[in-house]
Amino acid sequence: MSNKNSIMKKIFLQIVLVLLIGNAEAQNQFTNVYTCQDSLTPNLSISDVKPSANGWRAAMFAYNGLYDPARLILADIDWLGNISVLNTIDYNTDAIHSRVSITPDGGCFLFCGPDIDGWHTFMRVDSVGGIVWAKKFYVPNTLFVTYANYNIIASDTILFAGGQYFSGTTTNTKESWMATLDYQGNLLRVQTIGDGGNGYELPKLVTPTSDGGMLVNCAYSSSASSSPYSYITYKVDSQQNVQWSWKFTPYSGVNNHVNRTVELPGGKGYLTTVHAAGSGMSNTYFIRTDTLGQLISYQTLPGYLRVEGMQMVNDSTVYYSGINDLGYGIYKSDTSGVVNVMEFMEIDTLGPGLTRLTYNGSANKFLFWGSNTAALLDSTGMGLCRVSSTPAPIAALTSLTVNPYPVSSVNLTLTLSDTTFNNGPTNVLATVICQTTVLATVEINNNVKVYPNPAHDKVYISGIFNKQPYSLYTIDGRKVLEGFVSEKDSNITISSLRSGMYVLRTEERNFKLVID
Repeated sequence: MSNKNSIMKKIFLQIVLVLLIGNAEAQNQFTNVYTCQDSLTPNLSISDVKPSANGWRAAMFAYNGLYDPARLILADIDWLGNISVLNTIDYNTDAIHSRVSITPDGGCFLFCGPDIDGWHTFMRVDSVGGIVWAKKFYVPNTLFVTYANYNIIASDTILFAGGQYFSGTTTNTKESWMATLDYQGNLLRVQTIGDGGNGYELPKLVTPTSDGGMLVNCAYSSSASSSPYSYITYKVDSQQNVQWSWKFTPYSGVNNHVNRTVELPGGKGYLTTVHAAGSGMSNTYFIRTDTLGQLISYQTLPGYLRVEGMQMVNDSTVYYSGINDLGYGIYKSDTSGVVNVMEFMEIDTLGPGLTRLTYNGSANKFLFWGSNTAALLDSTGMGLCRVSSTPAPIAALTSLTVNPYPVSSVNLTLTLSDTTFNNGPTNVLATVICQTTVLATVEINNNVKVYPNPAHDKVYISGIFNKQPYSLYTIDGRKVLEGFVSEKDSNITISSLRSGMYVLRTEERNFKLVID
């Protein structure tokens, strides 16, 4: 009898152990997704996240409508995803575009404009959310800002910001412009860079380099009405002197948009991801170059992921994150670009916009973020609400041409003037929207296509044979456009909309659409 009890006890302990292991595995696989809400303004956008001692430091924008970002919010996100606001600043009520970057001291650098009168704003905020300095300036013909970042040279921090600039009298000539400031807000240089007004540039982002300079990536087309078949990379030093520039044309028949760039350690060069879409096809691939911009290799990434986040976590591993028709995904590759991990989360079409990621080495965890949401992931990139099967890889691209790009630069003269802004109320909340549950998946009809994606001026729908209504929603569910499309009239004008992620709903299906 004693022996029988002993056997039963062992069986019971084994069952308990299996249940505990299963529960532990489930807890490792699933992590909550949090949505950030503001009680005063309906829209909240997480714009930049950097690791901090106890989690992550985040900078957000709260605004009322499509063209009036109103408040800058500096907040902390702890290891559990709890959000605490440090301070908010009512900085501008009618600036068209705003960009922000978390600075090394835990504060942030804000660059916004133009407002209705054509003025822009520079602002630096300290680690507790207080304004260190804020300045106004005016540049003739400037369209809007598209990036803000910093670099560190010895013990000095240099601030970079820039955007798009009309270099001629028509919309067919658009170049880049950039400004450099020191950490005290003193203007060092402002200039335009481009080919002298012959092309149409869309500067998208800057990447700090270890020599104190920056890489500036721009989509490029021959005119405002043509698709950006190429992209340009400028390498500038800390004083904005252009060291080299190249035009990359990975595949001439589709829309090419450069998304993210990282610098490889040890002087091994740079990795750049590019998304190509058009005519019913969608590819994502990366291009590897040396430190002089010379091509080393390129290949297509499997799974159609449009990369929005990209980060080196050690000397040999690169993580990517982004969005595709299946939902949101994570890639892991080595520095040669060979993908060895690929996981996806299937979500409802109007679910959270998780596209970026940042890594915190202190806890060996990722924060997967975008729009007004944040999700915690473990060191393997897992932790999403539902991980789907791996998509099938797609064929490699067959062509890539790289040419030197002629550059002319013109210095701009402007004067900075000090200004003041008021602190706003702190009413940011966080709620759990997903906790170890299966979310609804999207049924996909492959006969209907939306392109280009990302889109800029117009978006086209193919595969529709009857007249049917469409609606365009922001990621938080607000309808911003509606109308009808048909086989003969299949384009939708989106040039008046703010950059970001939207949902295009037709009778056939729902599409995730990015407007840049």
